Amino acid sequence: MVGVLVSTNYKYTDIQLASGAKVTATGVTIKDGKVIRVDNGNVTIGESDNDNVFGEPNDVFNFSVYSDGDKLIYSTNNVPADINGQNIAEEFIAFVEADLKA
Repeated sequence: MVGVLVSTNYKYTDIQLASGAKVTATGVTIKDGKVIRVDNGNVTIGESDNDNVFGEPNDVFNFSVYSDGDKLIYSTNNVPADINGQNIAEEFIAFVEADLKA
């Protein structure tokens, strides 16, 4: 074989994190055992009947993660003020990397 494996992609659905957040990500890219990209990370925390101006529950937000060399860049959207979206994204990445070693 001439080709070289550069990265692997996974999908995670309704992963319950220790913090109580539930995460679904349509694309998680792994290179050398590390997460280097997360596409369409959607987070739900708790249950809420209240809708925000976009018609979504107040406890729903999304994130993406990109690699910039040796560091990760986090992009979070629609995160409620009382929640640290990057911490949840970091918790999800730790979950994925532990899952790969299992």
